[in-house]
Amino acid sequence: MNAILQSLLGLNCFANDLLFYKSIKQLPPKCLFLMVYLLLKGKRANNVYDAQKIMLKNIKRSISATVTAIRFSGYSQHDAHEFLAQCLDQLKEDCMGVSPTTGSCPVSQNFECVVEHTITCASCGEDVKKKEVFQSFSVTMPEPQKDAPGD
Repeated sequence: MNAILQSLLGLNCFANDLLFYKSIKQLPPKCLFLMVYLLLKGKRANNVYDAQKIMLKNIKRSISATVTAIRFSGYSQHDAHEFLAQCLDQLKEDCMGVSPTTGSCPVSQNFECVVEHTITCASCGEDVKKKEVFQSFSVTMPEPQKDAPGD
């Protein structure tokens, strides 16, 4: 959890969009977006360690409170990518609940892209285009070559 939050809050473009989110006062009091916002403000103001510890516990409670993320409650280890995806989804849901336009959501602005697929009919040549929004891509890493220079 800490590594993911440090990575997210270490991205200046995302952190600044989070800090300057216009609808912050309209968010529910215990939502993840507000908890992350408060942690970021605290870190930037050099709050004491104990205050940050409380904020981190509040973030964990906020994430674990949703039905889809109950697996993150407790102290078991979990996949970091799954946790990141859950955080981004939950942050976006919090934003969309207040301001349904994706243009103002820090998650949409920094972590989403649109991919357009084109499927062409082999018989008639007609193209069908479909757009999908993605937050992450799978990347296949090449196998190391045997006897490569430097081995």
